[in-house]
Amino acid sequence: DSPGVIWVGTSNGLIRMEDQVIKIYNADNGLGFSHLTAGLIDSEGTIWLGTNGGGIYCFMEGVFTLYTKSDGLLYDSIWSIVEDDEKNLWMSCDQGIFRINKQSFFDYSNGKIDQLHAVAYGISDGMKSIECNGSGNPVLLRKKDNSLWFPTLEGIAIIDLKRIKSKRNIPPVFVEKLTINGRPCDMKAN
Repeated sequence: DSPGVIWVGTSNGLIRMEDQVIKIYNADNGLGFSHLTAGLIDSEGTIWLGTNGGGIYCFMEGVFTLYTKSDGLLYDSIWSIVEDDEKNLWMSCDQGIFRINKQSFFDYSNGKIDQLHAVAYGISDGMKSIECNGSGNPVLLRKKDNSLWFPTLEGIAIIDLKRIKSKRNIPPVFVEKLTINGRPCDMKAN
C-alpha cells in the first residue's frame, strides 16, 4: 500500500495502521469470515485475503468481495496467494495448487462470466501430494528466477513459470445435432 501504511491479517480480521491510527476490519464492517491465512497486495494495489474455510476476499476501494468454492475456487481454505507477471493469482490449499486470472474475478463480479475458472495442479502434474501446508511459514516462496515454491505434505512443489505449459480446463463436448450438406443426420444410426 502507500508508504507508512501497514496491513496485518489475523485470525480475527484485518488491521490497517497509518500514523498511529488503527482501523480494524471484521464481520462488523464487511469482512464476514475473518480468520485470515494469506494476504497479497497485487500490482494494482488491490488487497487479496485468503481465509481458513471462507474463500478469498478482494478488498478494493473500501469494499470486500468474497469468492468461494461455489464461485469456482478449488477449495475454501487458502494458504497462500501470489501474483505472476501474467496477472494470474496462484493459490495453495488442501486440494492442491491453482491459478485464476485476476481479471476473471472482476468479470465474474460484473456478470460477464458465469463461473470462475480455476486451473488446478496436482498429482498428474508431478506433485507427490496435493495437500499444501498452511500451518507454518513460509507457505509460499517466489524466487528471483520466477519459480514458485509451495510446501506440501510430501515435500516442496516447484512451479517454474518460464517453463509451464498452458493448461486449461477444457469443457466436455456434446454433439446434439449433425448436419451434412444441409441435411440432418441420424446420429443414432451406425
